[in-house]
Amino acid sequence: MSWVQGARVIVIGAGISGLSTSIRLARCGAVVRLVDMRGDPSAIAGNHPSFNLTLGVRGMRVLEALGIGGAVRRSAVFALERCLHRTDGTCEHERYGRADEGIYSIRRSALLGELLSLAQQESNIELQFGARATSASADGLVGLSCADGSNETAEFDAVIGADGVNSSVRGFMSQLAPSVLSSARPTGIYYSEIYVGLGAECAGPLVHIWPRSPSFLISFPNRSGPTTVLVFIDRKGAQRPSKADVLRVARAAGVGSGLVEADLGQIAQLRTVQSSSWSSGRLVVIGDAAHAIVPFLGQGANAALEDSEVLLKAIKEAADWTSAFERFELVRRTEMDALGRMADRHFDELSGGLVDPDRRQRTRLRAKLSVDNPGSFRSTYNAVAFTHSSYLAAEQAYQEEEAQIDRLLTQGRNR
Repeated sequence: MSWVQGARVIVIGAGISGLSTSIRLARCGAVVRLVDMRGDPSAIAGNHPSFNLTLGVRGMRVLEALGIGGAVRRSAVFALERCLHRTDGTCEHERYGRADEGIYSIRRSALLGELLSLAQQESNIELQFGARATSASADGLVGLSCADGSNETAEFDAVIGADGVNSSVRGFMSQLAPSVLSSARPTGIYYSEIYVGLGAECAGPLVHIWPRSPSFLISFPNRSGPTTVLVFIDRKGAQRPSKADVLRVARAAGVGSGLVEADLGQIAQLRTVQSSSWSSGRLVVIGDAAHAIVPFLGQGANAALEDSEVLLKAIKEAADWTSAFERFELVRRTEMDALGRMADRHFDELSGGLVDPDRRQRTRLRAKLSVDNPGSFRSTYNAVAFTHSSYLAAEQAYQEEEAQIDRLLTQGRNR
């Protein structure tokens, strides 16, 4: 991997995948220029309200390798259980996994703050805020529009687009090769966030879910400050929900009876990204720029962090940037396609399946099988959240899992 030493790399986008990849490359000897269109660091990791993220073993492994696992744990809340709020007002607590298995809930701004602080300590990383990519080519030529109004064109050994769902780098790739088809596709599912006090019944390190098909609400615990509640509304084929619609869903669930429209965040539609190619020569896209998925399995941040790990492994096994980027896509695409399909399906589970009697029976059987057969059985969710195994393998095991539960249910009815 000596060819990486001294290589000039530009990373566009200072989000989770951009920051973690920049740090890893700098530690391998590359000279990294990390640019972000936001004006200053406080816009990335300031004290303003921000979505909560969930981290499992996949993401925590990467953070440990970077050296900030402990700091992230101190900023996060570890949740072993979730609380399901039924329409009749009753609640049911359910463990996420086995005895010590849970998820870390952390504000996006807190995680980005830890990663940004680490990047600022790396002598091989130059951070440039208020800069926007205006062009990028397969041979490493990048055009930038800078904060002071000037324009710059520079050549790099590698160009890494980590600029999210609305990736300009992905757009440049499509311009370079019209055969590359890429799009950010609307899902028909809208969301808004609420910052609200939930009362004593919702205190503690718990994730709370209110399934209200075709909608659901979910809240995440925080170290301090208001509770983050997200409202998701499925409006496929229907009009975009208004703030009044969001309030009706929240009030019907018994969340924040005194809410007014000013308490709601912006209403936005979830979008996923599909692209027929993730790389072109010395140019590659990673993270949401390559494979944005819906958030219903809580794997977005984990996948972004894993991308940096997979990319660095591909670089170590390759002889040049082009072959490294091709290898990254070859290894990662099938995994992310599988994760995307599983996340799509999980919306139905969160919005209704968690309280549907028949599906609840299946969920309890999965939990029992996992406890009774710890060495041989893992539910799909647990395999995704609490192991480092392949996403594709977890998806393929789902059909066998369903067949096994069908057999158990049939045996129970025949007794």
